[in-house]
This record gives sequence, structure tokens and C-alpha cells, in this order.
Amino acid sequence: MLDHYEICSREKICKTSNITIRIDKTIDRLDKFDLLYVPGSTVVCSLKQDETFINWLRTGKEVTYKFSACTGSLLLGEAGFLIDKKATTHYKHLSSLTPYCKVVSNEKIVEDGNVVTVGGVTFSIDLGYILRRNFSEKV
Repeated sequence: MLDHYEICSREKICKTSNITIRIDKTIDRLDKFDLLYVPGSTVVCSLKQDETFINWLRTGKEVTYKFSACTGSLLLGEAGFLIDKKATTHYKHLSSLTPYCKVVSNEKIVEDGNVVTVGGVTFSIDLGYILRRNFSEKV
């Protein structure tokens, strides 16, 4: 059962679409968490090239569940979390996922063991149901 959650980031303030999210704290390692969620973003291409960010993401190797939406799966792939996995991403970026996983799928939702990827941000609601199923005693 999910009793507690923390929203953490390496950055103090994130601005997108005129929305500001203030982060209460930053973290250096992700390995103490049960769930790693990587959303898609227009900055995924630059983050894939950011060695500091990818190394930080890799600290989540031991996290039990890894979820991503849209192009966030490309970051999971760059961090090495999709090796020998089936995964999906936004349909315009499916070919970019090829180097990272065993099977690239154009399915909307792909569950492969402890990794769940969804094809677009609109499927985040479905991702929420999967999250609830995995962390709740009753669905």
C-alpha cells in the first residue's frame, strides 16, 4: 500500500506551459524509492545527452517499479533500464527507442516485468490504474 510519496527533482523550480512546480527538496540518489516515473518532455533529446542527468537517473537501478509516459521511455533506455525489455514511446519517436530495448512496440501500454511504458501523455490515466493495482490492496 502506498502510504507516502515525495516529489523530488534535482532542480528547485520547473516551469512549463505557464505552470510552476516548486520542489520541496532535491535528492542525490533514487535508490531508496519504490517507484521511478519519467514523464515525456520536449527536453528529452537534450537530457539524453546530459551525462550528469543520466548518471543520476541510473542511481534508480534498484527501484522496484519504473514507469514512463511518452518520450520518457527514451530516458529509461538511455539509463539502461530497457535492456532485454519490450517498450513503447510516442509514435513519432518509436524508431528512436530501437537501440535501447529488445522489442519496440507501437502498443499504447506495455508492461514488461517491473517496467511500464505508455505511448503518450494521454495514457497517463491508464498508467495511474496500473500504479494503483501495484500499490493498493484493493483496486
